[in-house]
Amino acid sequence: MKHDNALQGRTVLVTGGSRGIGLAVARAALARGARVVLAARGPTQLASARDGLADIGGEVLLQQLDVTDDASVQTGVEQILARTGSIDDLIHCAGGASQGLVREQSGAALRAEWELNYVGMVRMVQAVLPHMQRRGRGSIVTVGSVIGFVGYPSMANYCAAKAAVARFTEAFEFEARSNGVHVMQFVPGHTRTAAIESLRLEGPPVADPGEVGHFLIDALCRRKRFTVHGAGNRAMLLLARVWPWYARYILRFMASRSLPAGTFGTPRRWRLPRPAPERAEE
Repeated sequence: MKHDNALQGRTVLVTGGSRGIGLAVARAALARGARVVLAARGPTQLASARDGLADIGGEVLLQQLDVTDDASVQTGVEQILARTGSIDDLIHCAGGASQGLVREQSGAALRAEWELNYVGMVRMVQAVLPHMQRRGRGSIVTVGSVIGFVGYPSMANYCAAKAAVARFTEAFEFEARSNGVHVMQFVPGHTRTAAIESLRLEGPPVADPGEVGHFLIDALCRRKRFTVHGAGNRAMLLLARVWPWYARYILRFMASRSLPAGTFGTPRRWRLPRPAPERAEE
């Protein structure tokens, strides 16, 4: 590996660290020499995750923490600092997606998804930032999504939350750099996790979590500010910027294949936009 021991002596806090991308990121950070703190809601899942990392060696600490609860986050961060003395890197992987048409989702479900994916991220940033600013160093990584840049039908609320993550990180990065804090937005695509496999999604080949985790840590070691995993995902983001109508068409096509026929009504045949006819002068 290009960056073996690049995180030696650093304390890396990974939220959502008991499974999925978060657990894969923790494994990659341990392989680079970091001391890792796994943070998640479930103590049983945290203990299981630590057992799964035993083959790597290194120090793994557990912290029960709920990113949707102010008191839990504040207390959790204080306890971590009391045990470790510092948090050098926050990698915020906590999140989750639901699938359903807007007309079918309750207000409570919409708020809960937004709270988990956006407000929880801001809450974690605000909790660790004063410590990093006092030290004049540290890194914060937020995890976005390709569909935070171009909407995926049947996941409108999740798309909106991840779009908010993208814009927040973009603005916050400029604020934080004056205090010596490095901020990076990481954008994965479809990754083979239990959460993603529970959804009905069509798209590019599903990535292995281990590969995604090492890619994120490598980008962190290189102090990148924005990075996208996978050539197909980078191509989609380019399409969304250059030909947004075509990117929307592709994702609508993917969604129509993964959901029951007629979910979105009768699709119109796609064709290139035509110029408006010239009006004859009277």
